[in-house]
Amino acid sequence: MALVDLLINIPEYKISVAHFQHGLRPDSEQDQKVVEDFCAQHQVQVFVGYPKENPPTANIESWARRERYGFLKKVREKENLDCVVTAHTRDDLTELFLMRLLANKSLRSMEVFERERRLLRPLLETSKEELSLYCAANRVPYRDDSTNFDNRFFRNKVRNQLLPVLRESFGSEVDQILNTQLKAIDQDIRFLDERVLADLNNCVKSEWGTSGWLVEVLDLLQRSSPAVRWRYSEQLLFPKLHYRVGRKHGERLVNFFLSNAPEIELPGGFALRRRGGGIKLIKSGEPF
Repeated sequence: MALVDLLINIPEYKISVAHFQHGLRPDSEQDQKVVEDFCAQHQVQVFVGYPKENPPTANIESWARRERYGFLKKVREKENLDCVVTAHTRDDLTELFLMRLLANKSLRSMEVFERERRLLRPLLETSKEELSLYCAANRVPYRDDSTNFDNRFFRNKVRNQLLPVLRESFGSEVDQILNTQLKAIDQDIRFLDERVLADLNNCVKSEWGTSGWLVEVLDLLQRSSPAVRWRYSEQLLFPKLHYRVGRKHGERLVNFFLSNAPEIELPGGFALRRRGGGIKLIKSGEPF
């Protein structure tokens, strides 16, 4: 709500508000009412979305994120808006660093602006405490999500259990230290991404998935350092999947490319299958 109030006070911006109703809490309709009432008061158009399917029994966080961002993208495209703006804060960066570290994932950070997704995060240098103070000072209504206190969720364990211990043991500056390190690591990763993409553009010129493309990919992988091969594989799939598979699956892809295996399962319900001397991206379980 703080973000909405900030944006409506910038005359140059014409905004619409999108609220996604996950339906995971009995009181979630009250969140929707707060948003709708505030937007009506300020004559701001509001769109409300609902999940296309029931939540799964496991990995609810990923499901909710996928449904939410799918809705935001749909609203942006339908209403011909410039970008999606979210209220991620400095605290979210701290939590992200620890979550990815503990989950053995790439320590890639959030960008202020993701050009491909047209996603803007203008508050990454602002703390949640600062936003709370802003809301109190400007009488901006907001609601706490009760699921944020449910420590069965990974993010909440980091937020409610791990971070308080770190702050108590090492001082409040621990957030700044973690964010500084995350930013430095992220810069290194993005530099490597640029080098990997440049190599692929120079060495792999055939149409994606064709036999000629596969020959060029094999040649590049075979003469590359094992330390960087998985990054080539990840980047090769990124334009098709629109998400990064990470090191674990990147290394699996390398083994697939360099072997005679007929098929490899990928995260997200996809698979790669050898066909006609080349490679085809398919939905998992698609018959031969």
